[in-house]
Amino acid sequence: MSCSKEPGTIWSTSLYPPPNSHKIYLQTDLKELILNGDSLRIEQIILNLLTNAIRYAPGSFKIDVFILIENGVMKVGVRDRGIGIPEG
Repeated sequence: MSCSKEPGTIWSTSLYPPPNSHKIYLQTDLKELILNGDSLRIEQIILNLLTNAIRYAPGSFKIDVFILIENGVMKVGVRDRGIGIPEG
């Protein structure tokens, strides 16, 4: 799987109503990222994170996606402006 996007790129999505209202901001210093793995599963994981961010942050239309490499490990994070998960 290969991804090549300019840092700060904005994607619009309609994964969950209301359609075409969310802005997804990609934040990374990486110019290119090549992953060895099951591309369908990686896509499923990313879409699940984005869908949850949209679904559980009603009224919030900005979603940040972070991709970084730390100590040779890729880290992906998704942040929305929802109520969050209560601490247990």
